[in-house]
Amino acid sequence: MKKSQSNSYILYGKHACLAALQNNRRQILKIFASNEIFNDPLFNKHIAKGNYKILPKPEIDKLFPIHTAHQGVALQVLPITNRDLTSALNQKRVAILDQITDPQNLGAILRSAAAFGVKNIIVPQDNAAKENANLAKIASGALETVGITEVVNLAQTIKKLKDAGFWIIGLDHNAKTLIQDYPAPEKLAIVLGNENSGIRPLVKKQCDLLVKIPMQPTTLLDSLNVSTAAAIAFYEMFK
Repeated sequence: MKKSQSNSYILYGKHACLAALQNNRRQILKIFASNEIFNDPLFNKHIAKGNYKILPKPEIDKLFPIHTAHQGVALQVLPITNRDLTSALNQKRVAILDQITDPQNLGAILRSAAAFGVKNIIVPQDNAAKENANLAKIASGALETVGITEVVNLAQTIKKLKDAGFWIIGLDHNAKTLIQDYPAPEKLAIVLGNENSGIRPLVKKQCDLLVKIPMQPTTLLDSLNVSTAAAIAFYEMFK
């Protein structure tokens, strides 16, 4: 069955667009490129195979709000986010984001996930940042290499992960165990909570263990931004 184009969006920027063009799972409906981009060997071999239109940069400008840094290339694409948990269950390292609503944070988390080998990110269907052009730009290509799976119920999803052999570790600044003191098991899912309220109690109850990132005792801060915490956690637990 042919997918509806009503939920398509226009992805832009060199890094995000090149990663999408290289991703055979990404459905690209139309390509808009300047002559400079079309003649770039990195782009040309992909663009020439698709439904493309060569436009001067001022014409590409009209596709976006003023001052959007499209860098001369844009793609009309269908979302790549899916609702099938199968891929996540077959990985050894996944992250669970409990109501992360800021696309800046989700984009940064995707980049860290790509850097440290986290293959899939699980998010709730509601109260979470959605895939769009802004998120893709922030993720700088990581949206094409790290799978995002939307689920209806995180607590039930965690039970399925446990049945598949995953240990569930929650990141909580009030935890007793330091993150570097926990030896990572073969299959691991790490839970990161909302930017303001952290992991919800029902989700926290499903965790096998809570860990924290150590901070200097003299600091006035009691927690880190969630994307910063994610980068540290991915490095420590997935190295």
